[in-house]
Amino acid sequence: MRSTKEPWKDGNSLARLLLDDPIDSVRDAWIQDQQYRAGRYRAAAASDET
Repeated sequence: MRSTKEPWKDGNSLARLLLDDPIDSVRDAWIQDQQYRAGRYRAAAASDET
């Protein structure tokens, strides 16, 4: 879901993605992206605590 050719699409919500593609084609990539973002958030929060 991270685009080097079209970075403006990186912030699209699942609802926006579904306007272009059926849910079955974006679900796994969207879940992986949310897990990636959550991991980065947790890592940043943990580094702020030290």
